[in-house]
Amino acid sequence: MDGTDPELACFLRVSAFTGARRSQVCGLKWSDIDFEHRGVTFLRGVVDGPDGIVVKDTKTHRAYAVAIGDPLVDVLRSHRTEMLKRAMLCGIGLPLDAFVFSFAADCSTPWRPDYVTHQFSRSRRQVKLTSVRLHDLRHFMATELLAAGLPITTVAGRLGHARPATTLNVYGHFIRPSDRAAADMMTGILRQRAVDPGAAAAS
Repeated sequence: MDGTDPELACFLRVSAFTGARRSQVCGLKWSDIDFEHRGVTFLRGVVDGPDGIVVKDTKTHRAYAVAIGDPLVDVLRSHRTEMLKRAMLCGIGLPLDAFVFSFAADCSTPWRPDYVTHQFSRSRRQVKLTSVRLHDLRHFMATELLAAGLPITTVAGRLGHARPATTLNVYGHFIRPSDRAAADMMTGILRQRAVDPGAAAAS
């Protein structure tokens, strides 16, 4: 996909890495990207209104920031370079508050969310992943991090949830395997203590 539609590929990489909602990735501006400190701040969302695109605050009505890795930073830098080239060909500049994903030469208007879903659906058919939804990229990030044992508060922060309880309600069943691993670990610890009671005092 990087070769056939690099802009959509960039969008999907941002979605999978940050777990952000479709509306929030559409609403990203270059001023929200901190290349130096490798971070992204989500301040707004884009929705399809009856009279066109509507830019509003996030679903939870709060801004939040997430860290990103060097590979995604490189992808975003490359994408910005291409947007700058496009603007220069039209004899204009690219303002700091330009949207990251836009068809306008000056990136003054964002992609429509339904356009992203349409393009994603077409791409998934080509690779025979018809059961995968765009929103599953958000679930992918959450479930992978939880399965890796990251604290629920960290995952909640990356998802933009105001309360970790919200994350727990949605993804609690993914924590159970980690809880089973914790139970097995405690079994081993207690067995060791039973064999060597002095180990508890020494520790």
